[in-house]
Amino acid sequence: MLCLGGSLDIYTPPEQHCEPLRRAVERAGGTQFRSVRWPTDHFLSDYRLKTSETVLEFLKS
Repeated sequence: MLCLGGSLDIYTPPEQHCEPLRRAVERAGGTQFRSVRWPTDHFLSDYRLKTSETVLEFLKS
């Protein structure tokens, strides 16, 4: 599972959606969780190319 977040996101901060999800996956015994956080907003406005590259890299792995 890949969870992308922006540290400047005022709508769904990573602490409120990526971290609880990561903990739940780990409690269930899951090991395939990757969380990525960039210094950007909810829409990943200035990280769209990086977001695409990260998703592509994740899917290839």
